[in-house]
Amino acid sequence: SIGNSIYAIFNISSTNELYMVHKDQANENYQLIYIKKFNGSSWEYLDSFGIPIGTGNPHSLIFDSNNNPIVTFKDFDRGNKLSVKKYNNTEWDLLGTAGISGKSLTSFVSCEKNNIPYVFYSTGESPIKSVKRYVNSNWEFVGEQNTEDIVSSSFSIVVDSNNIIYIAYRDSNVNSENLTVNVGADLRTYYGTHYRQVENFLGLNSWTEARGLRNSNHTFPTIP
Repeated sequence: SIGNSIYAIFNISSTNELYMVHKDQANENYQLIYIKKFNGSSWEYLDSFGIPIGTGNPHSLIFDSNNNPIVTFKDFDRGNKLSVKKYNNTEWDLLGTAGISGKSLTSFVSCEKNNIPYVFYSTGESPIKSVKRYVNSNWEFVGEQNTEDIVSSSFSIVVDSNNIIYIAYRDSNVNSENLTVNVGADLRTYYGTHYRQVENFLGLNSWTEARGLRNSNHTFPTIP
C-alpha cells in the first residue's frame, strides 16, 4: 500500500525503477511534497531523511539522462506559482527562481538530450498555455509568450532526440458542442520561431481513436 497519499504522480526511470511524487496526509504537515522509490516490496524515501521537495501540489515528474528526478509543482510558498526542482543526490535544487509563472493551474515537464528542461503550463490568469526552458540558470519563453490559441484543460509536452518540441492538447476550440465525446486532437511542434500544427496527425479526429493506436506500428507523418 502507498499509504495515505494524495496528488500521487508516477514515473519510471531509465533503469526501470518506479518513483512516486505525492503529498503524504499522514505527515503532520500534509501540504509537503515528497518523492519515494519502490524497492520491490515497499515504498521508501529517495533519501534516508525524507527531505520534502516543497509545499504545494505536485504536477509532473521526469528524469534527466543521469536519472536525476525533476519535479514541477504549484508552490504554496510562492503564491501558488509554478516552481521546478531537481534532485542532486543529496538535496533538491531550485531551478531558477521560485514561482516562474502566474498562479499555476497545471504543468508538464520534458527534458531534451542536453538535459535542458522544458515546461508547458497554464496559469490562473489565462487558460492559454506557455512554454519555457531552463538555460543559463534562467527560464525563458520558447516562441510566443502564449502559444497562439491553445485553450485547453488537458495537455502534454515532449522533446525528441533532435530537440524538436511537441505539444499535444485537447483543443477546446474544436467540436466545442461535444467536448466529452469527440474532442479534436491537436499536435504542434516548434520550429525555431513558432509552433506549426502537424496536419491531420495520424489521420485522427479524436482522442478516443488515438488511444486505440498506442500499440500499433502506425507511421507518423513527415514534418516539413
